Amino acid sequence: SPQEDNKAIARNALNIPCTNELLLLHPPIGLIPKVIQKMIRDQVEAVLILPRCNTRTIRASSNQRKDNEGTLKTTTRNHRDGKDKYKEGEQLYRELAELTKLDSAAIDQLIASINPETWRKRRAGLTPLANYLKQNNINTSTLLGNKPDVEIVNALAWYKDRGGPKLQQRMKNMKMHCSVVLSQFSQMNDIINSSLVKTYSKGQGLSIQSKPRFPTIWNIQILFNSINTQTPTTPEEMQQTAMAMIVAFCAAHMTELVFMKQSEMIDGTHYISLKTQTSKGKQVNIHTITFEERSSICCPVKTLRKWIQQRNTDGISEDQIWYNHTKHSPASSEYCSHQLTAIIRRAGITSPYTGPTIRHAMMTRLRAAGATQAEVNAFTRHIMASNVVDIYYNKPVERDLASMLILNEKRFIIMDWVIQNPEFMIGLQQPGVPVPYAQDVVELENLGEVSTDEENEQDAQ
Repeated sequence: SPQEDNKAIARNALNIPCTNELLLLHPPIGLIPKVIQKMIRDQVEAVLILPRCNTRTIRASSNQRKDNEGTLKTTTRNHRDGKDKYKEGEQLYRELAELTKLDSAAIDQLIASINPETWRKRRAGLTPLANYLKQNNINTSTLLGNKPDVEIVNALAWYKDRGGPKLQQRMKNMKMHCSVVLSQFSQMNDIINSSLVKTYSKGQGLSIQSKPRFPTIWNIQILFNSINTQTPTTPEEMQQTAMAMIVAFCAAHMTELVFMKQSEMIDGTHYISLKTQTSKGKQVNIHTITFEERSSICCPVKTLRKWIQQRNTDGISEDQIWYNHTKHSPASSEYCSHQLTAIIRRAGITSPYTGPTIRHAMMTRLRAAGATQAEVNAFTRHIMASNVVDIYYNKPVERDLASMLILNEKRFIIMDWVIQNPEFMIGLQQPGVPVPYAQDVVELENLGEVSTDEENEQDAQ
């Protein structure tokens, strides 16, 4: 709703855990498949209010459920022939599937398993290819051979000659979705990475490049220094500190924070372990994250114990660890994001950085400290071969380079002054002898601008 609802407990109901609840749901048509997947994932019973028109039966299945207690009816979007711009794309998809000997029921189930938004884009991407085949009298079976990438490049060249608004973006979508579909049905795998498609895409500027959200990232030491010097005084600040330490030491997503429960927490002598979960499509992955106790104040174990103690003092009975003090309900992922933003603002981190960028800052620190990409992937629960850490998260730490220029200039002034005043070394041993830019020398050492005698000797060797 565009209007704020004071009775709403969170935003995005698909991210709220609904275990062991009986629900009455009336989802929008486009969200029906996602709602069914969430019911299966959370193992809940629900009554769905759905349209009766154009219905088909889908049986809900789950590894956790041995018996299915009925069927669920869902609807497919009723595309009116006169106004459906992408019906040729869907027709091409069905023809390709039929040529591979899939029956109509299997094709319907295959389409139903695709995310509705992805299916909309796929139909749009396939439609230009279908029009190309029709205009050039090319049989659909040609796409099922061992060189379908040739037809994709021919279709892209034909489509470019037609022109039109947003041509570059439409060609990118066409290349991506046509390659995905033909990789499913043809004799050629991974068409999008074929040398022919990649060469043509590079020449036409169709390569899709991953772009990070921030070109630079803030130094996580700023947050640690703030936590070391500022003692939380309110329950909300205690929760923010504990939440920030959890994210800083495990790179938890906001949705992962929502699934952390006190009943599943194990508080050992020198450690605490928490359970959370992530999902990719229909697959749910359960993660157990263990935090070791540390001697410093910036310790996830100490801050989390302090928050749990405060929870018990305040009489909070919710099992979910993080609590919305404003609405007196379990915290949503959006609320967690706002809490983390609040603590980094107190630390002096300004916009555009928000709370979740704690994850960016900690991964940047790990990579700068010498951790390999595979090690960071394992630590942050990414796929071992993933490049996402270096593409999206590991970025240069933001700092004032102009001040470094000034400091470099001062360094040369200091060196000239030392040459002209050889008694400088003696003066350093005498208290009260002023040395120009002495404070700047300390700053230069912190920045690694001033080398020691030992380092100079090693360089000479």
